Amino acid sequence: MVWGVVLIPYMKKYRLVCPLTTLMQFLRGYPVADKRNFDHSFIGEFLAHFKIKAPYGSIGLINYLSLILITIQYLLFRN
Repeated sequence: MVWGVVLIPYMKKYRLVCPLTTLMQFLRGYPVADKRNFDHSFIGEFLAHFKIKAPYGSIGLINYLSLILITIQYLLFRN
């Protein structure tokens, strides 16, 4: 989420972007503001390398659910 805020000046709006995806696309020669930076998944490509298919959107959904669960856990169970 923080990386998405850092990239607002480049993308002109907020996008949930993985820093690994940005690095991977940058090393491939794509600019930071390119659609492939936020419409592509490092995790999805990594899983595809091992012949594991993940439906489009499932990785993003898992990321959002993880964020929600971690936030709830932090708010309810902090000492």
